[in-house]
Amino acid sequence: MTASLTRFLTSLRDLPRAYTWTSLLVGLLAVIVAFSGPVLIVLQAAQSARLTPEQTTSFVWAVVIGSGLMSIFMSLWYRMPVLGAWSTPGVVLQISSLGLYEYHEEIGTFVMEGAGVKLLGLSG
Repeated sequence: MTASLTRFLTSLRDLPRAYTWTSLLVGLLAVIVAFSGPVLIVLQAAQSARLTPEQTTSFVWAVVIGSGLMSIFMSLWYRMPVLGAWSTPGVVLQISSLGLYEYHEEIGTFVMEGAGVKLLGLSG
């Protein structure tokens, strides 16, 4: 097993011992503050695209679950609290373009945008 995977599994094993009321409340506060503002931008992007309520729910669900899973994974990987967030500038750019293209085209664009940012990050 690689050292990184071992460190990750050790973090996962030690997680229950890291819980305190203070850490849980501070984490909850950080999530509420980080979530409340940008989610309004996501809803505005969905509204500008004239998405159905079902599509809007799917859009918001994907953003929230994706950032939550990223936060959990990165916190365990780095052994410190990391709050993963979605690309607020990316969503702001989508506000103006969502109404111009089909929903599935926008999803593909957002996935490719994320892959591009990942490649830039890996390239150093």
